[in-house]
Amino acid sequence: MIMLPGYEGKERLYRSARTTVYRGVRSSDGLAVVVKLLETRGATLEDIARLRREFELLRHIESPAIASVIAYERSSDAHCLILRDIGGVSLARLLRDGRLAIARILDIAIT
Repeated sequence: MIMLPGYEGKERLYRSARTTVYRGVRSSDGLAVVVKLLETRGATLEDIARLRREFELLRHIESPAIASVIAYERSSDAHCLILRDIGGVSLARLLRDGRLAIARILDIAIT
């Protein structure tokens, strides 16, 4: 799944034309992580700079509602943003499961 040394992919969470997001674990200690992977092939310098800026911004945010950044890694195939997995569920997945109650919508909006 993840072609990044030191990490094992467990589940693909999202895929776009430029990035793929995986839920996985760090091999060295079993830490649950989310890996946002930008494949080098086809990526523009702007794409790489955008991912790097995302890393720099996330380094300065501390919130229980936002996954903390662990590392920015690069391999021959990809640039990767490594985040601590806080066990969140995507909004798309929540909506796929059916309509959300207004109380749940408000809870999501506030947090």
